[in-house]
Amino acid sequence: MITLVPKGGLGNRINAICSAMVYCRQKQRKLKIMWFTDPGLNCSYKELFSLNPAFKNVTIQNGNLLDMIYRDQPRKRNLRLPDYFSKYFYDKCIYWYKGFEVKNNKEPYDDELEKYRKILLVICGPFWESTDMWNCIVPAPAIIEKAKKIRGALPKNTIGIHIRRTDNIHIIKCSPTYLFIDKIKEELAADPEAHFFLASDSMEEKDKLTKMFGSHITTPAIDADRNSKDGIFQGFVEMNVLARCTKIYAGHSTFAEVAANLGHIPFIKLEKGINNE
Repeated sequence: MITLVPKGGLGNRINAICSAMVYCRQKQRKLKIMWFTDPGLNCSYKELFSLNPAFKNVTIQNGNLLDMIYRDQPRKRNLRLPDYFSKYFYDKCIYWYKGFEVKNNKEPYDDELEKYRKILLVICGPFWESTDMWNCIVPAPAIIEKAKKIRGALPKNTIGIHIRRTDNIHIIKCSPTYLFIDKIKEELAADPEAHFFLASDSMEEKDKLTKMFGSHITTPAIDADRNSKDGIFQGFVEMNVLARCTKIYAGHSTFAEVAANLGHIPFIKLEKGINNE
């Protein structure tokens, strides 16, 4: 049995869940997923997605207070209590901040995992890969309906753009707005009818690009606040709209990368010093 506690934002959690599901399928292990709500993602998984029933021996549930004491990431604010309890319940505890990474081309790490019967993984991001891993989750009907409605109103040649701003200084420095402006101008020079769907956590960026490019830009007027259920719901809708675009331009963004993987479309990273062609 592996118990997974996916951490981080929506993109990181989806990565972790999909990785664990394909890993446990290949290794014929049971998987239990514990979903915690927190200020970074304050929404139940039930509002967002279900698990693909084709994957057997997998369960998911919203964690309660006791689960957080037993299985959360040990840190100062929980007095590191999970460090004591988890060792009682599990043969091996692995936390994302200790550099854990498993890929199916790194077999020594895989052999290490095989030694333990009961494992706790408190991680964000992918650690195992498979070509069909993005089929592991099924967006909720309300998410799909809203995403299809938005995408259906957009031109066929719509390009996705994701600009992350409010919670990551590094991304702001490495992927300044002018990179996106230049890329939009480049796309419009090649195709004057090109259209863009902009997803962003910054209303300022949305206003700026809309004023510059007018009807070539479509962007939700709703703020995707990660600390509210409605904000997370809106964020997942936007991820699914991006997945239905022809390609996605973004900075270092797990959100955008997951969208591209879900839609099987190109992801082009816009960062200073990177040749994006």
